[in-house]
Parts: sequence; C-alpha cells; structure tokens
Amino acid sequence: GGRRGSGGGTAQAEGFRVQWCGLKPLPPVGEAAAAGYPCTAPKLLVGGTNQNTYSNSGNICCDATDSSNWHDDSDGVRIWKRVDLSKCPLRGVRVLLTTVVSSDGSVQKMGGASSYANTADPNIVILYLFPTISFRAYSADRFDFRVQYCAIGA
Repeated sequence: GGRRGSGGGTAQAEGFRVQWCGLKPLPPVGEAAAAGYPCTAPKLLVGGTNQNTYSNSGNICCDATDSSNWHDDSDGVRIWKRVDLSKCPLRGVRVLLTTVVSSDGSVQKMGGASSYANTADPNIVILYLFPTISFRAYSADRFDFRVQYCAIGA
C-alpha cells in the first residue's frame, strides 16, 4: 500500500512525490547515441549492512556499447567484452545493471546469463556472457550483440 490522500487536496499538498525512470529504445545499428540520464534523483544508500543515506540526489546514466571487440575466454565456456563507463561520469558507482541485446533477437534465443567484474580502472568493467550453446566471440559481432547498461551513482 501507498499513502492515501484525503481526497480534497492536490498531490503536492498531500506530499506525494513521483520517482520515475524512462529508458529509450536501443538505437538502430550504425546510429550513434549519447549516454543519457533518464531518471529523477534516486536516493542511494551506503550499502552492505549500512543503510545510511549516501546521496539524496543520485543519477542513473544509461548507454549501450557497439557490437565489436568480443573475445573468447580461455575456458571456452564464455565470451567477454570490455565495457567503458566513462560516458557516464558518476562519482562512486553504487550499482551497475547490464543486459546483452541483439538487433535480431538471437541473444534471447541463445539463452544463458551475463555477469561483470570490476577492473583497476573505475570506468572499465569486463562483461562475461555465458551462453547455453557453443558460441564464439566472432558470432557476437556478426549477430550484433551489444551491452546495454545503467550505472547508478552520485
């Protein structure tokens, strides 16, 4: 349940606040798009066992990579890609949401999961894709696999 107003006042008078987030569709292949800030100031917590406020005016910045530079991992089970987050200059990224998409839907048909690892450079993460079928890095480029991400920070 949410807060219920008395029925006679405006949303502002009743103290209602709306937090929203809108994500734009992935641009067509070959079109450049700038990173964006689609959400109003989310409240960020310190995290872990500390539930204190880190910032009351956080930012969410979303962007997508191109489909090039995927690599086969030495284990033969996964492929990986360096993801540069510098288009979203956030101080202290608290959360990173990622997904892998393709223009023809082949990544959804393939199945699997992805995860990322931090690097020594705070603007670079390595995204790992674990397909459920045998899959090589050159196919990721051929099928237009791109990483969409949203970085949440202050």
